[in-house]
Amino acid sequence: MPALTPAASAIVASIVRRYGPELFSTHTKVLRNLVHFGPVRYAQIVLGLMEDVAARAEIAALGAEFERIFERHPSTGYAAARLALRAMGLPAGDGSRPDSPG
Repeated sequence: MPALTPAASAIVASIVRRYGPELFSTHTKVLRNLVHFGPVRYAQIVLGLMEDVAARAEIAALGAEFERIFERHPSTGYAAARLALRAMGLPAGDGSRPDSPG
């Protein structure tokens, strides 16, 4: 298995910090999805889902961590994609709407 990219490593670390040992008991679905999709894609899916639903505070906090990680790691392309969507006047997956600031 190849080494994790810096962004993927930061995402895994944030999930482990948030769930701790419960990741292997109460939150096994998170662990399964993390392994299935990979850390970066999993974080992108979480943020995409948060765009259309009112997330619980726990998930919203994790999403905020993912946003900061993507901002620190532009190689994922996520931040650039949001800028492109905003430039076209479309929702950018970060809670923004057309004609609203960032």
